[in-house]
Amino acid sequence: MLRHLAALLALLLAGPALAQSLSLGPPPTVEYRADAVMETEAGRMPSKIWSAKGKERRELDLGGHVSTTIVRTDRKVVWTLMPEQRMYMENAFGEAGPAGAGQPPSYDIEQTPAGEEVVNGVPCKKTKVVMTDRASGTKLGGFFWTSKDGIVVKVDAVARSEGSKTRFKLELTNLQVGPQPAHLFEIPAGWSKMELPAGMPGMGDMMKMMKGGRP
Repeated sequence: MLRHLAALLALLLAGPALAQSLSLGPPPTVEYRADAVMETEAGRMPSKIWSAKGKERRELDLGGHVSTTIVRTDRKVVWTLMPEQRMYMENAFGEAGPAGAGQPPSYDIEQTPAGEEVVNGVPCKKTKVVMTDRASGTKLGGFFWTSKDGIVVKVDAVARSEGSKTRFKLELTNLQVGPQPAHLFEIPAGWSKMELPAGMPGMGDMMKMMKGGRP
């Protein structure tokens, strides 16, 4: 079940960057910023999003602690910022996500138009999406609401596997279309890159251990 849930979590947390990597549609044609809320059975997680061509910044509020991630698909890197230390971590970004994070399941994706709706004042096309894992047959399904500019404004999806079901929601509010400051997508001047000590497990190793494997 873990790898299927991880794929959906990555989709919702990383927003348009990974949505496009899963071939759910073309990238947005405009720059924008918005507030967002992701809901799972564990609770609500508010965040803020800034998006430009090949770039995305997301600030996730984790109970008062803000986690900032910059996804640069144009440079194929993901940066995680650590303001207290004035440092950042860097991971390579492959076609399906951060390198070393373990390859996500290979899906067959079906998309069916489901009409049009207005979401938080934004006219959207509603699409039913069913993703089927080619290896196990496990299905992930739900609805995506997309603006005329290609912005994913809302997602309501369910993961079903091994007799269990988990629901995920993502919704944008206060959407503002327009040019975004370039500095939001760069490492602040004077910050240092954090290097993992030799022998310390990386992201890929930790994912393998979570799945019950060995690094």
